[in-house]
Amino acid sequence: MLKRFSTVFACFSLLLDVVWAYLALTFAGDLHKYIISFKLFESFSCVFLTLNWSSYSLLLLIWISTYVSLKLYDPHKFVFFMDEVLGLIAANIVSVLLASGFFYLFNIKIPRFLFVIFSITVLIGHLGFRVMFRAYWHFNPYKDKRKKHILILGAGSLGRQLAKEIESLDKRKIKMMGYLDDDQGLIRNGQALGGLGEASKWIQQYRITDVIITLPNTAYKRMTEVVHLLDNVPVQIWVVPDLIALSIYQNASLHKIGDFPMINLRSSALTDSQRTLKRLLDLALLALFLPPALPLIGLLALVIRFESPGCPFFVQTRVGENGCLFKLVKFRTMVQDAEAMRHLVETTNPDNEFIYKTRDDPRVTRLGSFLRRWSLDEIPQIFNVLKGDMSFVGPRPEMPDLVKKYDLWQRRRFSVPQGITGWWQTNGRSDLPMHLHTELDLYYIDHYSIWLDLRILLKTVLTVLSSRGAF
Repeated sequence: MLKRFSTVFACFSLLLDVVWAYLALTFAGDLHKYIISFKLFESFSCVFLTLNWSSYSLLLLIWISTYVSLKLYDPHKFVFFMDEVLGLIAANIVSVLLASGFFYLFNIKIPRFLFVIFSITVLIGHLGFRVMFRAYWHFNPYKDKRKKHILILGAGSLGRQLAKEIESLDKRKIKMMGYLDDDQGLIRNGQALGGLGEASKWIQQYRITDVIITLPNTAYKRMTEVVHLLDNVPVQIWVVPDLIALSIYQNASLHKIGDFPMINLRSSALTDSQRTLKRLLDLALLALFLPPALPLIGLLALVIRFESPGCPFFVQTRVGENGCLFKLVKFRTMVQDAEAMRHLVETTNPDNEFIYKTRDDPRVTRLGSFLRRWSLDEIPQIFNVLKGDMSFVGPRPEMPDLVKKYDLWQRRRFSVPQGITGWWQTNGRSDLPMHLHTELDLYYIDHYSIWLDLRILLKTVLTVLSSRGAF
């Protein structure tokens, strides 16, 4: 229904991207020759003096193939500008990695300076085109002629919720015209324009472009009759299945096996481009912190072992993305048999909400208190990130026993990778019990972006240095 542009314009965008990529490569080649001719950077000349046409074509093919594979030209994807920008950046990062690996594997000689200039130039140009296109559509004086006029058949709770979602979208492209329903009380109160049998009349009067049917499952026969009534009316007809009972799964996605459509209720809350960028950020941080962390881990493990008997590492089953269980690794900060003593600290607050962590926990060792205060006990979790069980940023992975106590709405926190640090840790840490920090985790999911991850990482450093809420 809501598209970024038409299919014809998508083909035009593809052609324009190819042309710009060729011009960017030509510019990078000319700039490289210019620098070499003046011997400004002799190291760039090395043995790579020319780039043949086969290498040109291969480089362009990798870039455009990646764009197509990541669906940058899908009219229904990246409706919003920031999603398109992040998708374009992700596609360019993937293209750089693919091209670098391919050239290295097959020993294709290409100047590194030329490759860097081309990668930057092509990204800036493709991003600039999209900014101009967005500006054109925004200020186009004829945009109202392409506006979608929506009529919803069914004024129940499902139809009302859908209308709120529609009204929150781009009002320059979509306009809600009203509801039709067979409930006479809704018609008399003005909440519905008329009955379902009058759909053709209202479609002509309001120049409706799209009809959305939101009737309950119990009205399946009536829905079939209404669809037949609209056979000769030139409108798009959409059916929203009545899945209110499953509305907690806000990231469900539609898939097909043969001719059978299926709804995946556990789709990730992240898009493919967001997931790619998030994993690349994790790998970059691992490359930065893993080498110096290894000797520190060894040293702290020895100190912990000398202070109290038992393994210096604490391994515990936690709930990860999509409810998958994994083994989380931390430094042991309690006495050896702390799990058997958990009943000593578990309690409930005045609202009968579960509390499992207290400041005066008798099981915590003296060194463990220090490690917790400065979050040093979390360092071994970089191995969980390396394995892919966790991310550096995300909702905190919870213990299975606590997850069993969750309300249904809280389980949505498992729709993204769980993290070492997250939004709730930087907004209270252990000061906020489980039932409160879940809401902050859902805020993170609903407002996710790679910039939010970077902001949380920076805020984590400040939070750790302040040692607020750490126990």
